Amino acid sequence: MIAIKLNHRPIRAFFIGISIFFSQASYGGNEFGVGFGPFLPSRISGVREVINGLGGRIGFDTSKGFFEFEYYTGHGGGSDYHTINLDYRLDLKDNDLIAETPVFLILGFNGDMYRPSTTTDFRQSGGWHYGGGVRIPLGGAGSPVHLRADFKHRFGPGNSLIVLLGFGFSTGAKPSEAP
Repeated sequence: MIAIKLNHRPIRAFFIGISIFFSQASYGGNEFGVGFGPFLPSRISGVREVINGLGGRIGFDTSKGFFEFEYYTGHGGGSDYHTINLDYRLDLKDNDLIAETPVFLILGFNGDMYRPSTTTDFRQSGGWHYGGGVRIPLGGAGSPVHLRADFKHRFGPGNSLIVLLGFGFSTGAKPSEAP
């Protein structure tokens, strides 16, 4: 069973701050989404089992590119895992190699807070990650709703992989339509 604990003050403050930042920094359009999937840990002390979880994502288009903030939480195998990611997303479009496949690359930083199965104390760590995925529009090319799959290879703490499958919703102008 997956439980979400959003009653923590730092998490609420993070999302309030992000919402205010998005309202001021939007260049073309915003995206909101949710994803479900496993966290596959490696070399993280006390976190040995695959942890199923869910994540919420909010992204915005700026004059410098598309940035995303994501919160992921998972519970299982006696461990609790929470991570906040800041990503730069590069949509690969109009490329002869990729044709019309809506793929993207991700590069970013993560801050993690986790409770290993061997203790009751939470640990904090950070690191960086890279990855990619695909965004498939549902209902046609101009549809604001899309299916999204993400793969993030993470360094720190340890090495790990997060695989998410979910949905997203775009508002405002598409990045290609922005001024």
